[in-house]
Amino acid sequence: MINYVKKRRLMAGLFCVALAVFLTGCGDKDGSSSATGPVVYTVDGSWSGTTSQSQAISFTVASNAVTYLKIKISFGSGGSVETTVWPNSCPVANNSFTLTSSGTTTLTVKGSFTSNTAANGTFEYGSTTGTWTARR
Repeated sequence: MINYVKKRRLMAGLFCVALAVFLTGCGDKDGSSSATGPVVYTVDGSWSGTTSQSQAISFTVASNAVTYLKIKISFGSGGSVETTVWPNSCPVANNSFTLTSSGTTTLTVKGSFTSNTAANGTFEYGSTTGTWTARR
């Protein structure tokens, strides 16, 4: 009789654990999964957008690397410069990139891909700085 009671309690306990695991699930309220690893976006293609100065920025990503970038930058004095860069190597890693081009004035453009079709970042050209957004 004691073994029978122990078995019933054990079975009831196992049933409760199984039910709790089943009800917990592994998704969010909207049914999407909560993956533990980072999301890697597909970003190859042509991108275009505007800077915080209302100027144009465009770039191309091929094989997960920035292969071309063109940006127009305005200066407080009223002048502007349009710079085109064909980097030797500017890989996209962890959904972001940093492109630096040294010439008379150093240009640094940093970007982050926030989805397969949206990106944003910052730029610095000498002492002139700003932000940008782009879409594919």
